Amino acid sequence: MAVSPPGRTNEVSFKWISEAWQLFLKQPTPWIIASATVVVFVLVIDGALYATHQQIDHGGLAAAVTGSLVAPGLSAILWLVINVASAGYIRMAALHVAGKTVIPQDALPAGPSVVQTVLYAVLLGIASSIAACFCLVPGLIVSALFAPGIVLVSQGMTISAAANQSLAATKPYLLQVTLVTLVLGLLVGISGVVAGLGLLLTIPLVYLTLAVEARDLFAPPIGEIVAAVDTGSPDSGSEI
Repeated sequence: MAVSPPGRTNEVSFKWISEAWQLFLKQPTPWIIASATVVVFVLVIDGALYATHQQIDHGGLAAAVTGSLVAPGLSAILWLVINVASAGYIRMAALHVAGKTVIPQDALPAGPSVVQTVLYAVLLGIASSIAACFCLVPGLIVSALFAPGIVLVSQGMTISAAANQSLAATKPYLLQVTLVTLVLGLLVGISGVVAGLGLLLTIPLVYLTLAVEARDLFAPPIGEIVAAVDTGSPDSGSEI
């Protein structure tokens, strides 16, 4: 896949978010259902983690030992759910941006690239977290440079090739893509304050923005990339 001609991103970068929002408004129900499923699960795990830490802090010795064993397991489950959900959401977003009618089941990870997509999400999260340890800005930059690559991985490209393509496409527009990432991060942070309900809107926005960004950064257009994707449902994937 070749990188799109220089100059295109300068014209559309901040429009990615507004276009993603307009796409969401055309098909809000499947996204809200798909987002709510994960948000509820995450809130349940968070509640269990809170109760476990309370048990460690205020229970007896036996309770503290049990809690110390349970807490890492709950954290691992939470971490796995978030990364697997990312693979499903990016698949659903790619279909949506390609002009398909999506259904909640499209957010279920499927296809031969699922493991690679989850692994890419994990590696991106680790790299961004390590970079953020030094300062928030490097973490944002790493995420901005490599996040679009997850769309390519979801469509069958190898992790290393997708990372290289993403870096080559985003590096000339480092400021723009970093600012877009910052805005999305702020929106997610704000939306998560009230019991996570705002995430029902910002989760679709983030992944749709990534798919729109990938459409404009990479060639062939994302619509051609996802044309052969098996959606796993006879009702999804129809043209809108």
